[in-house]
Amino acid sequence: MEGVYWSKRNLIDTNKWSTGYILENGSKSKMKVNNQVASNPIGYYEESKNFAKLPCRLTHFTRTHYDQYIEGLPFIQEINGLFKKLMPNSYKKQLNRANQKLDFKIKDTCFSTITINRNFRTALHADAGDFREGFGNLTVIERGKYQGGYTILPQFGIAVDVRTRDFLGMDVHQFHSNTPIYETEEDKKFNDKLPKVFKDNPKVGTVGIYENYTRLTFVCYLRENIINCDKIDPRFLTKSDGNKIK
Repeated sequence: MEGVYWSKRNLIDTNKWSTGYILENGSKSKMKVNNQVASNPIGYYEESKNFAKLPCRLTHFTRTHYDQYIEGLPFIQEINGLFKKLMPNSYKKQLNRANQKLDFKIKDTCFSTITINRNFRTALHADAGDFREGFGNLTVIERGKYQGGYTILPQFGIAVDVRTRDFLGMDVHQFHSNTPIYETEEDKKFNDKLPKVFKDNPKVGTVGIYENYTRLTFVCYLRENIINCDKIDPRFLTKSDGNKIK
């Protein structure tokens, strides 16, 4: 637990992934919290049945940064083209599924959703909630120099160093994770000379935002339960364009 945010808190019962803390009144917190990470989904999401109870919708970033979302579509469509070329059978299954809900499909792709992570090392996990017969598509945009960040599928003994201009299609329902991301002394000297491009607030304690290098990962997929969506609640349409994105 690092950063200004955590340094102001009295942490207790900390393990590798989460921690409790002492409240201002001196009592122990009733819940444990994790480090915040720079991760954001764009595109569409199905109904959420947790405490928020959100309907089928455009993601928050898509609604509030609609113009930037549109500008980025050619990049996502290029990833879609690589999926089609390299794994045509899986692509066809996913496209047929996506085409059943055109109002929830990212334009000219077989994807409903993209998760964008910045300098985020994922723990070992198997994805849940995306199309069981589909594939995850991973692409990276990087700035500066760093080491590690390999995508690994440990049960198969495979590690892939995905870098800018690379494309990785993988069955994300298999267990996978990333190796640590770090700088050598030479990397750090180079990265220290890079101009600042992010307006970060260190007080929030988000992991990875303090680094001068940038590793953005784009994970493109189709949500399994998008098939159950009928329409987007008008409250969750973008203000830039009152129409659904098709």
